[in-house]
Amino acid sequence: GINKKSSYAFRECYGKLPEMHSLLSPVPFVALTATASKQVEGVIKKSLSMINYEYIGRYPDRNNIRYAVMKVKCKNVKENFKWLINELKEHGQKSTKYLVFCRNHKTVNKCYSTLLNALKEKAHINTEDGKRYFQTRLIAMFHSDTDQQVKDFVMKSFSCNDGIVRVIFATIAFGMGVDCKGLAT
Repeated sequence: GINKKSSYAFRECYGKLPEMHSLLSPVPFVALTATASKQVEGVIKKSLSMINYEYIGRYPDRNNIRYAVMKVKCKNVKENFKWLINELKEHGQKSTKYLVFCRNHKTVNKCYSTLLNALKEKAHINTEDGKRYFQTRLIAMFHSDTDQQVKDFVMKSFSCNDGIVRVIFATIAFGMGVDCKGLAT
């Protein structure tokens, strides 16, 4: 709903949809989600005043998609991602792809910066001119304030099996409707 303190809050403008729909009745509307749990779906239906509706649900059964919430043992980002740093150092552009969702920009920036510093020159693929660009990085960050040119590159690269970007630290700004090939987590 529109309560920003609610653990179920979604975009504020969505909470105004029932009012708009009442002005347009009997025009039907559709509500789609790819990420809501059954409990959150109930909250959404209630918030949107969905009383007489048809529910069509399809849950993907794909072995290459896994959702995991991990409690970290310490606040040391480098220590928590040591396994990922080692994989990127060892396999570079052949590493498995990982999408790491973070709660806010600050966490995205901290994780990204920590890995960038830990990987040093291994954070980039080699180029003919030896220079480093955002387009040569194995890791990326993605949030609402990320430059659009960077966002476009990251989405394109991450969506390709042979793309350069192997790890993205992102807020929920990433992912809606993006079809990423070869994604592990």
